Amino acid sequence: MKFNKIFLVLLAVTLSLSLVFTGCQGRKKTKKTVIRFLYWETSAGLTLLKRMIIRYMKANPDVEIIGQQIPSNQYQNSLLTQLASGKGPDIFELNMANLPVLVRRGQALNISRYLQDFPGLALANFFPESMYFLQFDEKLMPGSGDIYGYPKDFSASQSLYCNSGIFERMGIPVPDKSIDEAAFGALIKKLTLRDNTGRGLQYGYRNPGFANFWWVLKAGGKLFSDDGKKCIANTPENLRGLRFYADLYQFYKAVPNRAEAESGGLQGIEGIIGSGKFAILPYGRYIYPNMKMYSKDNWEMMPLFYFSGQKANNMITPPSGWTINAHTDKPREVVKFLEYLMSEEGNIMIASLGYNIPPHKKVGLSEHFYKRTDADGRINRYFIDELEKASFMPYSPYASMIDYSSLLEIDNDRIASSSRRMNDNELKEILKNIEKTINNIISDNLK
Repeated sequence: MKFNKIFLVLLAVTLSLSLVFTGCQGRKKTKKTVIRFLYWETSAGLTLLKRMIIRYMKANPDVEIIGQQIPSNQYQNSLLTQLASGKGPDIFELNMANLPVLVRRGQALNISRYLQDFPGLALANFFPESMYFLQFDEKLMPGSGDIYGYPKDFSASQSLYCNSGIFERMGIPVPDKSIDEAAFGALIKKLTLRDNTGRGLQYGYRNPGFANFWWVLKAGGKLFSDDGKKCIANTPENLRGLRFYADLYQFYKAVPNRAEAESGGLQGIEGIIGSGKFAILPYGRYIYPNMKMYSKDNWEMMPLFYFSGQKANNMITPPSGWTINAHTDKPREVVKFLEYLMSEEGNIMIASLGYNIPPHKKVGLSEHFYKRTDADGRINRYFIDELEKASFMPYSPYASMIDYSSLLEIDNDRIASSSRRMNDNELKEILKNIEKTINNIISDNLK
């Protein structure tokens, strides 16, 4: 009897151990899908992105996202090196001015092939202006065709912020409707103060850039042929635009040149905004949080100016956003993660940063952005309402602004440093040089 009891106890222990062992075998860890994610985000943007990653992994426990942050000044070289090695990230942040290069090289995934299974990425969900530079036809021209990326956020970049304090102190009313370029030039000249040596004390305007060719769009000009294979800068329309650009320095004397900007500390966002020396600043929506951070002045929006005979227009440049490596070995899993980044939830989080327009239309037009009732809401409504006046930065798939902007600085400095008003022939020479410089780049990229 005693033996039987011992036997039964041993049998029970053996069965228990067997069950435990079997249970452990059944609970083997499932191998997770690892997604490598490369980005340059910093500060609040980085904190938000990490929060989005954590939320996604919590909802998808079979996925591990390994993020890698690279400083913006090293980012492009690092990304291109990784992609060229064949061991690049699965998904990465990108200045979309570079997207055509990656598409040409076969390094960006054609996301359109996956839209049927991921309806959150349907074009209808997003502002069309936000997607223009992220989809290409068979000739790599933007605005239609296959999708190779999605925007993080976006806005037009030439909207006019006015320092209402300067206007009030000088007794000059802020225009309540769009004015033409002559009236705008006269306005910024009045708003500019210089001492008897010509040194700038206050500036009516800030040059919104040279190589983005906003002055071409304003004048109703064109920079590239329809197929993007030729730069056609030397035209009457472009000469008119360049004349106005040069007059900002040489006739109206309303913007600081490089020497004035350097000596006056008018460089970088903090220096430009914090100086309190600018009456009107041309920027996108993203600059507004910096105005609240660095400036004691009250900034409001004013209507766009236009060239006589042309409509008032604003300019949209390629946004930053997300692109998927064409050689990822897990495209569906990565597209699913991208769908989350572009979801309503993801865009609500983007809107909370307070920088640009969230690309998801439902979020952008909601109480999270357009319908906000505070001062930010007023600014937000201006930027969304201005989308109907948007034009797109001159574009060629064979020469991006990143390729040629530094090469054109000599021409820009020549204009900005001239002590006299340049004549038309001199400006035509600059247009010819722009043509030559950009056509050389196009020729190299077409080989």
